[in-house]
This record gives sequence, structure tokens and C-alpha cells, in this order.
Amino acid sequence: AVVTTPGVQQLALAGQPLAPRASARAVWAETALVFLASELPVLPTGDVYQLWFVTPGDPVSGGFLTPDAEGSLRAMVNIPDSVTMPTAMAITLEPAGGVRAPTGEVYLLGQPVTQ
Repeated sequence: AVVTTPGVQQLALAGQPLAPRASARAVWAETALVFLASELPVLPTGDVYQLWFVTPGDPVSGGFLTPDAEGSLRAMVNIPDSVTMPTAMAITLEPAGGVRAPTGEVYLLGQPVTQ
């Protein structure tokens, strides 16, 4: 339903130096988004991938993402009430349980696609 909602926007995320083959797409509706990624490196024990909405203020966590053994993932993410369309989205590697602000290396990064 999110993908076919009128007014959806897309964000393409590109792999960064630690994951050059990784890529992702986020389909953004008002309150939720569908997040699809591929070729993410296997998570080290004790770490998680954390999604960030980069806003004009501080980055806001979108939660944790866990790829399958092939580095792919599909997730429905609830968008925090305080977040409107971000200027960018990022995936960082963080300690299990996550952090309040990004501290780890960026694995995926992207900006809204102009339609």
C-alpha cells in the first residue's frame, strides 16, 4: 500500500567506501516507508545497521535493519512524527542496541529523488 500511495517519494541510497557494491531504495509515504537494500556486508557480531533520517537539525534514528545472509533486506519503517522529508538518509554500523546519534561508519547514503 505504501508504494501505491499518491504522493510517494523515493530516495536512492548508494554504497559508500566500506560497502561500494551496496545499494538501497526507500519509498516514502506520509507515515511509513518501504526500505529495500542489497549487497550489504554481513554484520559483525555485536553490531547493527542503524537507519538515520538526516534533517536540518540533528539526525533522527529510523531504527535497526538486519540484512539476510546475502546482504539483502526488506523492511517497513515507521517514520517518527518529528520527521518530514529528510535532506538525506544514511545507514551506519553501530553497537547492538543502537546509539542516540550516529557514531559509526556510513555504509549507505542518499538524498530524495526529484520527480
